[in-house]
Amino acid sequence: MCSRVIFGGMAMNINVNFMELNSGRFYSYYGGEEATKKAIDESGWLHSGDLGVMDEDSYVRITGRLKDMIIRGVENIYPREIEDVLYTHLKATEAEMKTFCKGELAHFKVPKYISFVEQFPMTVTGKLQKFRMRKLAMEKKGIRNKS
Repeated sequence: MCSRVIFGGMAMNINVNFMELNSGRFYSYYGGEEATKKAIDESGWLHSGDLGVMDEDSYVRITGRLKDMIIRGVENIYPREIEDVLYTHLKATEAEMKTFCKGELAHFKVPKYISFVEQFPMTVTGKLQKFRMRKLAMEKKGIRNKS
């Protein structure tokens, strides 16, 4: 079913072949023909956009989303990896956090900007509004959007 997830601890794109599933079938997104074409290829593989790792017992743990990946130069950076490091040692200032990150992450993964907030913008269903977080952080740091 998830035969394109590779064991070994590295986050990989999760794809599911619905032709191999015994129960049910996903045909399309309601009113979303273009989204369906992007998600399901000609061979029946659903490209979920999820990233995950498979353990030695073939259980898959979702670790993030492909569209959340940051490309810095030629390097792929997964925010979840950085978040996991930040959660282990919360410091009081931006400079202290950067110093800590330099000892825990590859140099290209160390955040250029760090902001502290009292609360995150959320949807009514409790999900983070990443687009609003990005906008607020850019405004706070005086960064102009390149697009």
